[in-house]
Amino acid sequence: MYATKTPKELFDLAFRLKGRKGSGLLVSGGADRRGLVPLSPFIPVLKEIKERLRLKVAVHIGLVNEEIAQGLGEVNIDAAMLDIIGSNKTIKRVCHLNATVENYEESLRLLANNKVKISPHVVIGLDYGRIEGEKKALEIISQFEISSLVLVILNPLLNTPMENVKAPSPEKVREVFLFARQTFPQIPILLGCARPAGKYRMQVDKFAIDAGLNGIAYPSEGMV
Repeated sequence: MYATKTPKELFDLAFRLKGRKGSGLLVSGGADRRGLVPLSPFIPVLKEIKERLRLKVAVHIGLVNEEIAQGLGEVNIDAAMLDIIGSNKTIKRVCHLNATVENYEESLRLLANNKVKISPHVVIGLDYGRIEGEKKALEIISQFEISSLVLVILNPLLNTPMENVKAPSPEKVREVFLFARQTFPQIPILLGCARPAGKYRMQVDKFAIDAGLNGIAYPSEGMV
């Protein structure tokens, strides 16, 4: 991952990537206290990267306001990726934001109204390994036109407040897979790279295939 603190640095990086036969870039960044990634100063250069360099541009975003949503629509980015959370308790307990489920729904609405290609993510077990609002998040997403849906699973990391948390059981994860497939019968559903390793990974990968998900990032050996 490369750090670019200014729009010029971002364009210069994109220019170098183009020179190395790169086809696109994923733009990400930290969120402020409102849950917004401060993208506004970078909107003009994202448009320049798309139009001048002909690179694909995907953006990891948080909550959005009208200014950001309109800007992303004008850029015509290839994918807006944002986590959708379906529990007010989880938003407060895990994300420490003064926000609600309605704010996430409104972000989707703003993006959809500005014709942004949306690829929402749902983190299964985000609330300290509990299933808390995942199905609600999927129901919210189902109100809008999306390009794809990405499901990932809590992967507790060392030296974090969740290092001793257990990921939700594969059986609980399977329930979310099945609900997602039922809710989005025509939309590509992908199992993202964030999920625990080992036997757990093999089990959930099998459940993803059985549930009819369309793709798996870094599938376990023997799954393809």
